[in-house]
Amino acid sequence: MQGASQTLIPIVGPGQQFVLQAFPVQNDYLNIVYRSQIDPAVVPSVFFAWGQYYGNRVMEGRMTSYFTANQLDSFVFITQNEPAWILIRNLSPVNQYYSGVVFFITIASEEDYISILDALEKNGSLDALAFRNILRRVEVD
Repeated sequence: MQGASQTLIPIVGPGQQFVLQAFPVQNDYLNIVYRSQIDPAVVPSVFFAWGQYYGNRVMEGRMTSYFTANQLDSFVFITQNEPAWILIRNLSPVNQYYSGVVFFITIASEEDYISILDALEKNGSLDALAFRNILRRVEVD
C-alpha cells in the first residue's frame, strides 16, 4: 500500500526551528519513504535542514531552489525502533512558510516483507540482495 504525508507550518518565526519525526503508520511493520517534495511556494535558501536515520546524518545544508523545484527520490526505511527525523531552522530575519510532502510504501507485516523479498529474488534483481541486507538491519533492531 502507498501513502503520503504532508506537513504544513504557516508561520516559522525568525531563528525558530522545528523537528519532524517519522514513525511507521500505526501497526505497520515498516514504511519506506521513496520520494519527498518541498512546496514550490517555500522561499529557497531560507531554511537550513539536518536529517538523520539509522544514526547517520544523511543530509545537512540550506534548502536551495533545487529542493523546491524537484522531487527528491530516496529509499529511507522507517521502523518503530529507528524513526527518521529532520531538524529545520528558519535562517531569515522574517516569518516564513514551510510545507512538504513525503510519499511512502507501507509494509504491514513480516509476511509481506518476506513476499516482497521473494518477488525481487524471482525477478533476478540485483537489488534483491541489497534490499535483503538493508532489511536485515531492521530485523536486528
